[in-house]
Amino acid sequence: MRRYSHNLSHKKPRQIIKPFFIAFAFIAFFLFGAAVYGIAQLKITSIEITGAQFIDPEAVKEIVKEESAKGLFKSNILLLQKKRIEEAVKKKFVIESLGFKRRWPGTLRLTVKELSPAAFWATSGQSYEPIEESEGEIRAVSGQIADLSKLFFIDKRGIILHEWQKPVIEKAEEETADWPLLDQPKLLADKIHQNLPLIVDTEGKEARAGIQVLADYGLSDIEKFNKNFPKERFAFEVKYFSFPSPLAPKELRAMTDMNFWIILNRDTDWDQIARNLSEAIAKKKIIDLDKLSYIDLRLSDRMFFK
Repeated sequence: MRRYSHNLSHKKPRQIIKPFFIAFAFIAFFLFGAAVYGIAQLKITSIEITGAQFIDPEAVKEIVKEESAKGLFKSNILLLQKKRIEEAVKKKFVIESLGFKRRWPGTLRLTVKELSPAAFWATSGQSYEPIEESEGEIRAVSGQIADLSKLFFIDKRGIILHEWQKPVIEKAEEETADWPLLDQPKLLADKIHQNLPLIVDTEGKEARAGIQVLADYGLSDIEKFNKNFPKERFAFEVKYFSFPSPLAPKELRAMTDMNFWIILNRDTDWDQIARNLSEAIAKKKIIDLDKLSYIDLRLSDRMFFK
């Protein structure tokens, strides 16, 4: 007699497992949908800006709102496109970096790290014809200086950061309005900026944030000048500097508080020309500095003055 064994036990787990997986998939899909919906509701409700000393924080907020509203998850605080937002802000303002912090549920806090100003840039915003000079005469920028109307901060690369805004002094508003533009940084700027060099634009270059108006070696030359011509060593100090390019691309001029120019070449022997001038003054070869028009130190072995 044949015996048949009909064991169906292997089918039972399938009948149990299949409904379990369907239920699990449904729950997982529901949770995923709920998570996506929840994330999508994490909207930016407020924006705080810190560290903005010179740039307009409200303008930064507008850029952030505009950029964060782009994409699938509009204005979502969790899924911010940080790099895109930072690049958009940098197109408008010259800054070093933009930091992001979230404060739940919907506050976005941005920390602006601005570039430090290295000098003032004074300009009229209009171009001039090249200045013709005859031997021994310095006609330079007398007429152009009278037309100067704006002051900007530039960084160590010679790039404009932003326009300098004269602070409002209520008690002396009428008095400060009459102060010459080139005297205002010393008189009105913050203490940390009062001693920044002032450079006069003699070419009328375009002036707006992000434009390089001075070659990067320009401020290096000014540092060398200040190091070799300190006020403690000489009876004068510099009011402002000028680079009269394109006539003399290697030339640097410094206007002193005694109203005479010092003229140098940027590839000069700084130590030697400083010694030459110091000895000439000590030996009274040069007297009555306040009556001079210029001192020409472009040659390291001799000097000219008038």
